[in-house]
Amino acid sequence: NFGSAAYTVNEDGLHATVTVIRTGDLSGTVRVDYATQDQAGLTPCSVTNSIASQRCDYAMSVGTLRFAVGENTKTIFIPLIDDAFVEGSEVFTLTLTDATGSSLGTFATTTIAITDNDATNAVPNPIDDATFFVRQHYIDFLGREPEPTGLTGWLNVYNGCPASGKDSNGNYCDRVEISSAFFRSEEFQNRAYFVYRFYSAVGKIPLYEGFMPDFAKVSGFLSASELEANKVAFVSEFMARADYQNLYGSIGGNDAYVTALLNTLGLPNHPRKTEWVTALNNGTSRAIVFRQVTESGEVQTKYFNEAFVIMQYFGYLRRSADISYLDWITEMNKPGGDYRVMINGFLNSAEYRQRFGQ
Repeated sequence: NFGSAAYTVNEDGLHATVTVIRTGDLSGTVRVDYATQDQAGLTPCSVTNSIASQRCDYAMSVGTLRFAVGENTKTIFIPLIDDAFVEGSEVFTLTLTDATGSSLGTFATTTIAITDNDATNAVPNPIDDATFFVRQHYIDFLGREPEPTGLTGWLNVYNGCPASGKDSNGNYCDRVEISSAFFRSEEFQNRAYFVYRFYSAVGKIPLYEGFMPDFAKVSGFLSASELEANKVAFVSEFMARADYQNLYGSIGGNDAYVTALLNTLGLPNHPRKTEWVTALNNGTSRAIVFRQVTESGEVQTKYFNEAFVIMQYFGYLRRSADISYLDWITEMNKPGGDYRVMINGFLNSAEYRQRFGQ
């Protein structure tokens, strides 16, 4: 159960704090999934309709709670976005599903109302504020709140960057460079891009609505062991999906399996093909080989620019890519292609800026 059937939070409260309570027999372990939901879709953030939007008002939050033996409470923190629109109270829901080791109670869904704190549409746009800008990048690209040292570090870069946009060594330090650093960070590459390549392995470019819940499974403040466990679970779950099963589920031979996988990825002559076939013949599971293929340097290099582009739509615009993504991929793939041109296009677009204000 949730601790309450409804919660009310202030827009400037940084996050909504929701308690999940476990009652009854506590002698075993329990896991339960949770996810936020709203009906806003791509409605402009300036529209007043009492519906909170994960693009404008709060961060989509999806995950799994794991109760240890004897543990009876867990807390979910949902980041809030303090935009500059006058919009009144807005509502979204949080739902528990798929309980294992227990059953769902009466309050398996709770309503969260965000109380507006704006009397007039504020100027300037809050995304122009250094702290807001950096925090929002953590939320949009890493799926979590910033840790204090990370926030301070990026604020030092932001506030210390000369008007030229370059530091004393001639390196860029402006908003475009800070923004691009989140995609290029080890955390993003090891989590969001990790997930992305599994879609590539089934011949798909992910859609926002499907990708973000997958990304949430490996994002947040996780220890190395927790991250690895979540990755293993993700691979297993991904292999049960129709997209995977339709391509590979009926393939019996190990050589045929690896061949089909590499053909889908457009790398039929991958130098490690024989290694993977041999591993399967010696008893290595397909899950392990499937992951090794997607984590190989050749696959990472091949899909880097595509993922870079698609993730700009997911991160900045909080939606699936439109057909113009092909133009950005062309820009990135051409000799001397400059990622700063693309980042600038998204970062200063009206669609991005209007998530937060006028």
